[in-house]
Amino acid sequence: MERDENGRLRPGHKGLKPKGATNRLQGEIKEKITLFLSGKLEEIEAIYSEVSPKEKLHFLTELLAYVLPKSKELKIEDHSQSRSAQIDYTKLSPELLKELLANTTLDNEDTQQ
Repeated sequence: MERDENGRLRPGHKGLKPKGATNRLQGEIKEKITLFLSGKLEEIEAIYSEVSPKEKLHFLTELLAYVLPKSKELKIEDHSQSRSAQIDYTKLSPELLKELLANTTLDNEDTQQ
C-alpha cells in the first residue's frame, strides 16, 4: 500500500500519475490560449506592423523564448582543436539579436543533405 494510515503517500512511492502524463487543466488552458491566439493572428500582425522597431524586437525576443532553448551547447569542429561554447540567448542585446535574425538564412541545399 502506498499510503499511510493518515492518507499520506509513503516515502519511495512511485507517484500518482504515469511518467510523462500531463496536467488536464494545464492542457485545457493551453488549448484555449492557442485557439484564442489563432483567431487573432491577423490582428496581431496589424498591430505588429504599427509598433516601433524596439517594440517589434521585444516582441520577437519574447516569442523566441518559446522556440529556442535558453542556452545550448555548441560543438565547434576545427582542424586544430575541438571546443564547445555556451550561448544564452536571453543575454543577447536587442541589437545583436536583431542583427543575428537579419543575417540568418536557411539554404535549401543545406537542408536536403
